[in-house]
Amino acid sequence: MISLFFIYTKVTMINFNIVRQDRDGSTAVVEKDALTTDIVQGQFATIDPATGLAIKATAASTSIMYVLSVISDTKVLVSKDLSAVFEGTADAPFAKTFRNTEVDIAIDGDGNQLIDIEASTTDVLKVVSSEDGGTVGETTKVLVTINKPVAL
Repeated sequence: MISLFFIYTKVTMINFNIVRQDRDGSTAVVEKDALTTDIVQGQFATIDPATGLAIKATAASTSIMYVLSVISDTKVLVSKDLSAVFEGTADAPFAKTFRNTEVDIAIDGDGNQLIDIEASTTDVLKVVSSEDGGTVGETTKVLVTINKPVAL
């Protein structure tokens, strides 16, 4: 008799890749809560005003920073570089009219961060203005910059 065991592990994927980062000195080590915070490399984070600790950015976040790496259970290395360009997935198909617009972050049903391409409430991201900003009719490979960085 052969027994097979399957182990299911939910893996959190990188939601945003850095396409270009020009400036130095825009990184910092920020504390996070090891027990209640699910922050991973490649996501945007913000500071919880109640605790002063880094948390995963949501649609309600009013300022953001990009998680370059998770240093330990209690620390992350972040960037708030306004010149950095990030590639992510939008929640709706891209249109030329979205270029150079201020947009929000959305969270999908699996907890992944998306570019809320048609929303302009918190305006934490800005769609790149060049024709490389996105492919019309597609949701992937949309380019954005941080529009409202966390004050560190």
